[in-house]
Amino acid sequence: MDAAGNVSLRKTGSASSLTLPVITHIGTNEPTTLIQGSAFLYTLTASATPSPGFSSISGPAGMTLTRVSGANTNNDYAVVQWQPSALQVGTNTFTVFATNANTSGGSATFTVVVLPGSTDLTPPTPVAQMTASGISFARCNLSWTPAGDNVGVVNYHLVATHFGATSNHVVTLNVPGANTNTVLTGLLASSGYTIAITPSDAAGNVGSATSIFLTTLVQPNVSLHLAPGIAPGTLDLTWNGYGAQWKFTVESSDSLNPPNWSAVAPANQWPSFGTNLLVTPGPSGPIRFYRINAIPGQP
Repeated sequence: MDAAGNVSLRKTGSASSLTLPVITHIGTNEPTTLIQGSAFLYTLTASATPSPGFSSISGPAGMTLTRVSGANTNNDYAVVQWQPSALQVGTNTFTVFATNANTSGGSATFTVVVLPGSTDLTPPTPVAQMTASGISFARCNLSWTPAGDNVGVVNYHLVATHFGATSNHVVTLNVPGANTNTVLTGLLASSGYTIAITPSDAAGNVGSATSIFLTTLVQPNVSLHLAPGIAPGTLDLTWNGYGAQWKFTVESSDSLNPPNWSAVAPANQWPSFGTNLLVTPGPSGPIRFYRINAIPGQP
């Protein structure tokens, strides 16, 4: 201040410009679950104002912290390395510390899980190829090449998804790992489906999915016609066929309330590719009901 009372401005530092070091993990493909005896590597960075520096690590025996160079010169970088022993199987934690000028420093704690040496962490290889055959209005046959695994595939998970305009229709099926084919049922007629197959092993490791696309057929409108048979007391049942890919079953009941459907004798002939049957209704009652079912089949 001068004789006239004028006060000069003074430049001062602001404590608000100081920040504590913040430590974060920046590595890619650096899992925090590993098998005993395998190498653990974890890349970290520390940021603060003014620039920080890694100072120490507190963790299980044998774990080291090594400072390395990085892309941002205002930050500090470090790599944590470790090779756990059988005595360190389980959940382990480690804390990394960093300091900078005029602050008390910062720290961050991380967790790593060590599994026994016999643990299987390898997922199955994906199915190389899947094909669909015998596609009908409601089902299809699926076959695929077996997936590979270091121990063995125990399950194939199938998901068929039809993406509709207002909602999706999903059908799922699990197939034992020893099988490489199945029949998928419950599909909607005249619909496109994406079918994905995913292998898994006994340890719960899941492989990548393999997908195909198919479209189901229009649902057939099977009609059954009755006419007097050649012999007295017989009926001639005929129905319309749809080519070699369709089989049929014929059932009868003496009541519709409740229905008691059973295969028309001889039962061992069903399903059949035929479209005609001569039946003898029998003395069970004055009225007999018949129905025909169309199902996909291969000649």
